[in-house]
Amino acid sequence: MSIPDEVQYSSPEAQLLPGALFQPAEIVPITTSEQLKAISDPLRMSILEVIFEKAHTVKQIADRLNLPPTRLYYHVGELEAVGFVTLVETRLKSGILEKYYRAAGRAFQVDRRLLALQQNNLQAVFAAVFDPTMDDLSRSFAAGLAGPAEAGGAGASNLVISRVLCSLRKADVPLFAERLKALLFEMGTANEDSSEADLVQYACTIAFYQRLEPAKPEGE
Repeated sequence: MSIPDEVQYSSPEAQLLPGALFQPAEIVPITTSEQLKAISDPLRMSILEVIFEKAHTVKQIADRLNLPPTRLYYHVGELEAVGFVTLVETRLKSGILEKYYRAAGRAFQVDRRLLALQQNNLQAVFAAVFDPTMDDLSRSFAAGLAGPAEAGGAGASNLVISRVLCSLRKADVPLFAERLKALLFEMGTANEDSSEADLVQYACTIAFYQRLEPAKPEGE
């Protein structure tokens, strides 16, 4: 994507937001092993999470993640190389060229054909989803934002960790999945007009799959 030298903004407010005219794709497909490898890293997932909604420079991303910028340039470059991150604007500030990056899509989806190629690809998907979740939970526990109810942590009543087994009719499975996605979308967009000071960020990791039942002992 080429970056125009001069950007025309629809309003003075938009001019204050770097990359305001950039429209991310609804879904960015993951179709190659190189893409899957690039995203299968908790740090890179954290980078993408920072720039999902707003464009940031590498330094701003580093500040959000409490890391030195020098540690992130390589990772941002790798994400950009495979099409997951887009350079949406450059600005000259005090003689320094600032580059603003944004996630290329609102969601990233692995092509099922890629998963069918080899078992390692499937393990990479698991790592890309669950490793950042474990890292998030560890940091939330350490900060007292989440914890067991008996510990009396501030976030105890807002923490849900469970494994539930249920039986569904085959015809109801697509309906269940669609309702679940609709609920997450509804709750996530209901507060778009709220100020950032009124919002608390939460994460939701879901694994919904048909389960292979354990083999029954002989004679039953």
